[in-house]
This record gives sequence, structure tokens and C-alpha cells, in this order.
Amino acid sequence: MASDGGQGLHCESRGGRMRSGDNRALIVSTSPISRIVIARTAEGVYLRPDAVPPEAAVRALRTSDPRMVIIEAAASDDSLKPLMSELALRRRERQMPRVVLITDAMTHRDMPPMEGLFDAVVPKPVTPDTLQPVLERLSRL
Repeated sequence: MASDGGQGLHCESRGGRMRSGDNRALIVSTSPISRIVIARTAEGVYLRPDAVPPEAAVRALRTSDPRMVIIEAAASDDSLKPLMSELALRRRERQMPRVVLITDAMTHRDMPPMEGLFDAVVPKPVTPDTLQPVLERLSRL
């Protein structure tokens, strides 16, 4: 995936907004193919993707401190609960990256209420044409 050229850039939050010095994006999906498609789309808007399965998501979130988190959720995916809890905690502490949820309509209704946790919801099937404008808009905020 994309590299920072060994610069070791770090992202800091001030008043809930991310500084523009770091463009890391954490991509979470159970599907390796979806992780690749989403990562390539993120690279197209100059984000540096780190794609992981749900089991590795909390650790990756804590170690990489990404500017954006992109989650592809399946119906009743219990493996995302720890990640959602960590993101909710960060939102309360104002150390929150932008969060994009990729889901189908049925899954979104089935998910527990996470009011204010997602900055955008993108419907499945995800394609670069549907995801890229959302990522561009959120990366400018």
C-alpha cells in the first residue's frame, strides 16, 4: 500500500478536527477483496490505507491513529463491537477520526444505534464511483 517515505508523520487532534499532516485511513472489512477495493479507492484521494480484518481493528486504531476509519459491516457482525466501542469513546473524548460505514440498508437498520458515530453511510455494493466522492468530501473537513 502507500508509504510515507519513512517520514513517520503523526496526526494530532485539536478541537475535534484533524491536522492535515497525516492522511492515514484504517479500512476494516471481513472480506479481503473489499479491503483491496476500498484501499485502492482511498489511495485515489491521497489517503494512506491500512486494511485489516475486524479482529485486528482496535489494535490498528490505537497504533496508527488514523484520520479516517472506513468500516464495511455485515449484518450482526459481533466482531465489530470492540471497534465501535473504541470509536464511541474517542468521539466522546474528541479524538475522533472521520468514520464511514459501508453497509446495505438491512444491515444499517439491524446495527445497534450509534448516533453521531458515523460521518457518512455508503450503500453496498461499494464501487470507487460511489465511495470516492464521500472520501474526498470527508478528507477536506
